[in-house]
Amino acid sequence: MLQKSTIGFLKKLERNNNKKWFDANRASYLEAREDFIAFVEDILHTIAKFDPRVLDNDPRSCLFRLNRDIRFSKEKTPYKTWFGSKIKRGGGNSPYAGYFARVGYGINAGIAVGIFAPEPDQLKNIRIRISERFPEFRKIISAAPLCRQFSDLQGDTLKKVPKGFEAGDPAGEYLKYKYYCVRKPFGNDDFLGKDILDKCAEAYKSALPLVEFLNNSIK
Repeated sequence: MLQKSTIGFLKKLERNNNKKWFDANRASYLEAREDFIAFVEDILHTIAKFDPRVLDNDPRSCLFRLNRDIRFSKEKTPYKTWFGSKIKRGGGNSPYAGYFARVGYGINAGIAVGIFAPEPDQLKNIRIRISERFPEFRKIISAAPLCRQFSDLQGDTLKKVPKGFEAGDPAGEYLKYKYYCVRKPFGNDDFLGKDILDKCAEAYKSALPLVEFLNNSIK
């Protein structure tokens, strides 16, 4: 579980999102960051019990950067007001589907499983696999353990079935997705609970078939 001071730091950052305040409170940031890294390490070892391919992750490399990319954004605040992690086969920056967690403000806190922003060739291969093995994919995303834990499949979608696939493809609605993930919301206070790792483990494990299906598409 996380320390209450970590959530407190993120709340203060939300109210004081500027470099002067951040520099003056860097020690508090480093303390909060180390707490989140310890939490990610605990999640990593929990996931590894049912998906040992994540063991090559370094918890520190699983973190999202706190600095925002403001080059092309109208929103010029310099820092994200949340901590996030990505645990995947091959490391946090690998192209594979994986397990995500976010805590803080300005986002929907909670966990997610799937693949975000795949490269065009990767997305095409995922769609091909869904089309060719649609009964298997439909069974995975409708499985009771997954549906008890997570939302329906989420992701931005195209208006039409993508080029290269038949308009009447039985999997057509799923081929429109630009990325594939399921989400489970947690309040920030949930991350302070002693049972948070058990909750994450149960949810993540229910989504293992989805992770494997997506990753079997990645070449």
